[in-house]
Amino acid sequence: MTLTPTHVALHRARFVDWQPSAVVAIAATFDGEAVAVAREDGSIELYDSIGEWTCDLFIPGEEGAAFTSLVWCRCSEAEPTLPTYLQCRLFSADLNGFITEWDLQNLSVRKSVESLGGPVWRLVGEPQPSSDRQLLAAACDDGCLRLFNIEETNSGGRPGAHYKRSFGNVGARILSVAWNCSGEWLVSGSSDGCIHLWDPESGQQLQRITVGAGGVRKPGAELCVWSVLALADGTVVSGDATGRVQFWDSAMGTLLNGFHEHKGDILSLAATPKGNDVFASGVDHQVVLFQRVGQDAGEKEGAAVVDGGAHWVMAGKKRPHSHDVRALTMAAAPGAPAGACVLLSGGNDAQLNAYIATNFLHEHPVCVSKWPQRPAVQLVQPNMLLAQQPLWVDLWKLGKASEGTGEGSDVEMAEPPSHAARVRVSDGKHLTCSALAPSGAYLALAGVGGTRVYELDLESSLEGGAEAAVRRLAIKGGMPGARALAFTADSTCLLLATFDGCIHIYHMAKQQKIKVLSEHLEAVPGVAEAGEPSDGAQRAHVAMMAVSRDGMWLAAARSAMGRAGGPGQVHLYHLEAQRLHATLALPLEGSTQERLPRVTSLAFSPASDILVVTTATNQLHVFDVEAKELTPWSREHGRKLPARMLHMPGHLSGITFHPAPPEGKCPLIVHTPAALCHIDVLRAPLDEDAPPAPPPRKRQRKPPPKGQAFGGGGPGENFRVIPLDDPCLGLMFADSKNVVLVECPWSRCLRGFPAPLYKHVYGT
Repeated sequence: MTLTPTHVALHRARFVDWQPSAVVAIAATFDGEAVAVAREDGSIELYDSIGEWTCDLFIPGEEGAAFTSLVWCRCSEAEPTLPTYLQCRLFSADLNGFITEWDLQNLSVRKSVESLGGPVWRLVGEPQPSSDRQLLAAACDDGCLRLFNIEETNSGGRPGAHYKRSFGNVGARILSVAWNCSGEWLVSGSSDGCIHLWDPESGQQLQRITVGAGGVRKPGAELCVWSVLALADGTVVSGDATGRVQFWDSAMGTLLNGFHEHKGDILSLAATPKGNDVFASGVDHQVVLFQRVGQDAGEKEGAAVVDGGAHWVMAGKKRPHSHDVRALTMAAAPGAPAGACVLLSGGNDAQLNAYIATNFLHEHPVCVSKWPQRPAVQLVQPNMLLAQQPLWVDLWKLGKASEGTGEGSDVEMAEPPSHAARVRVSDGKHLTCSALAPSGAYLALAGVGGTRVYELDLESSLEGGAEAAVRRLAIKGGMPGARALAFTADSTCLLLATFDGCIHIYHMAKQQKIKVLSEHLEAVPGVAEAGEPSDGAQRAHVAMMAVSRDGMWLAAARSAMGRAGGPGQVHLYHLEAQRLHATLALPLEGSTQERLPRVTSLAFSPASDILVVTTATNQLHVFDVEAKELTPWSREHGRKLPARMLHMPGHLSGITFHPAPPEGKCPLIVHTPAALCHIDVLRAPLDEDAPPAPPPRKRQRKPPPKGQAFGGGGPGENFRVIPLDDPCLGLMFADSKNVVLVECPWSRCLRGFPAPLYKHVYGT
């Protein structure tokens, strides 16, 4: 039999490339609310650790970037009402020999200075800075340790880092550096197997410790000390290329304890604030916990370590990553009791894991970014697909399918997909967003430095199978960079959500700007108006946009990390009148209804009378566009959605409506990277007349069949959840009978990572 009106053909597109980049550095703010993650491709992600660990800001990378460190420096004169990430300044160091301060409002470089010593292997901030300045210590490739001064910009100081002094050359590359807890001395590790203690005031060397004693190092060979720590009691911890973790007495320079639990280089160390727990990770992709035990361990912070007293033991280990673990950091746990902290780890498998430090051995870690850096995809009906990569976009012509026989049956391909065009940027800077016009006539690519628009001739590609003709348009006055892009329904205008917080409208035929929408930039506490400087103020910005099918409405979601105005608001513009129609406030979330929601996706219904908004907690809100309020369905059922939807793994990241819904219905599909959920926002979430499912008589031992919606409702049931076997990059209706699912197996991503450390399996 052929497909019934209630069935659709699911096209699984696996031709889109997806290769996430390794995590190379992690840094958390003083209160742990914001976490910055640097990746190998030069991009920086900012996560909000309160609640759902959402990635709220993304700084695109560029070719040739090679980060080694991230550091947050606190602004002593910042307004306490500002979000945490605006009370701090973010610095990075790289192997290109630069120390860079980042502008988190414009997602760009604020000030970059040379290290004066070549590649910077490690950058750390002073733990207890003074009110007017803070010091950064840089471990440089030329063998010198250098200090840089950070001035308060709110008091007229200069942005960026400024050179202060150099310490003596140790004759080898300095690979690691750390401050002690009081900031009274520094410890560095070098490539010749030595540890040096320094006085930051005088620049004199206080102690020299040889790590590679006892025949560990071959004559003439390097012994790299990749990581060092200074604990609260003065103990120095080192991790080196032999896989050894060693604990040293900083006063006498003697070895206290040594361990050889790792099978390869130790790349990172982290410790709890009291210094009783130390974590180590490296090439063998394991995270090992060392604990201090014995007399007064964990009770007297700063107690001396003596023979017969406290000593160190290996307490346990975990293998949460599949490849090298290159970064560890300890962050405060927001909202937890004082002293509680979270361990964060990342590495070559591109994933970021979080552990409760005190329960490291008893709880599994939480994977914060299980599906990182997924390429943005967009479907232009009926058969053109856009896939955005960091430096280019691909256009694909979708294939055609034969008739199916029913739910779950395979559908043969009548015509395979084909590649239509590839448009690449030439400046080496990664894209922030892209958009394809509904007519397929225009393509827009945006980065931090500007936006480009291209005119496409897809007819030649669709008919003859050749690459589509691409011609760049010369827009009068140029186009600024953008956070989000959207074309109007008739493809005549392009809308840019720019870094000044405004929405710019460009007419494609006239090739010029025709309007700037800024009514949504109303004054709210801690938010700067468009055009004002960003220092010390939070500028409202638009994170995503959606245009209705009739071209009348524009929805713009404002998102920002922190507590000040921005999250939880969606601005609705009337495009014909070019004025603000309404500002829609989403209901507060959380057990106490005090948490601001984080918008993750939004879309208009085919009739353009309904706007659906999803949040990071997998909540779904339905607004009546004309009435400027929640629909009766959303007011009645919005706070009691089925648990199977709320507990879908990942965050809701996309909405697609049925293009020709039956009368009296409004079906749509929302998706996370791991599951789909079919919803009709005109029906009750659950069938109240249906009898409850009987409890299972015995424990199910076998896994459910592949593709079966276990525990997610049956066919035709509202809020049916369908788990996916492979990560979903995008889901869109092509027409009323066809749905396109863009996916990529994680196993294919793993093949693109550097090979992990080889481990011999006994018997092979």
